[in-house]
Amino acid sequence: MSGGTDDEQVEGAFPAGLAAILDSDVDGLLDAPEQPARVSAEDRLERAFLEIVDFRRVHGRVPSSTTRNIAERKLGARLDGILANADRIAALQPLDEFGLLAPPESPESLDELLDSDDLDLLGDESGLLDLSGLPARRQVHDSGKAARREKARDFETFEPLFRQKHAELREGASKLLPYPGMAHIAEGAFFVLNGVMLFVAEVGEVEYKKTTVRENKRERLRCVFENGTESSMYRQSLGIRLSDEHGQIVVPSEAPEIFAEDTVRDGL
Repeated sequence: MSGGTDDEQVEGAFPAGLAAILDSDVDGLLDAPEQPARVSAEDRLERAFLEIVDFRRVHGRVPSSTTRNIAERKLGARLDGILANADRIAALQPLDEFGLLAPPESPESLDELLDSDDLDLLGDESGLLDLSGLPARRQVHDSGKAARREKARDFETFEPLFRQKHAELREGASKLLPYPGMAHIAEGAFFVLNGVMLFVAEVGEVEYKKTTVRENKRERLRCVFENGTESSMYRQSLGIRLSDEHGQIVVPSEAPEIFAEDTVRDGL
């Protein structure tokens, strides 16, 4: 009798079946551990960039990739890598509270470029960048109304002329020659300035401007450009630009080489 009672007590201490075992686990000892969420490449990129942001917040500057401090150099190299990848820049823009990803402003002059050369990469021991011995570039001092480009009126009248001139160049009926001089700036002439063809549609009346030495004459032009704009610059201004910027004149293929002292031919 006593043996049977002991067996019943043992069976009561151990629940029968797996379900009963799980139900009796009130402390959760048998629960499966939670799997950590997988970290995506985007998450890693954001975390890496936020470390750079934290550095900027603490130190008030961006980390340098050339410093001897290993931790800072690591962040600086990381930032350099991000700035070299347009896709990463676009993805991290919402996190950029300090403008770390903004493109640097281009220098407005050679002096500003040299002043910003902190690593002396542009050091000029040979003197090649010394321009003090060169003659000053000519400048036009015009007290009259400055000529600005504006949308060309009745451009549809001139557009076929540009198409015809380009066709002549392709077919060899016309050719380009270096700008030959001021005498060739006449009504009906075609030129190419900085890769854009222009047509001298009108030459205005002669204006006279008195100076302390002499009386200068000048003429306003109506120059129509193939991009649909026009300008009312002076003949002298156009001549200087064509000369300084290696402009070209469009002439018939049978025309001989033109020199500055030549007179204007009909149709040029």
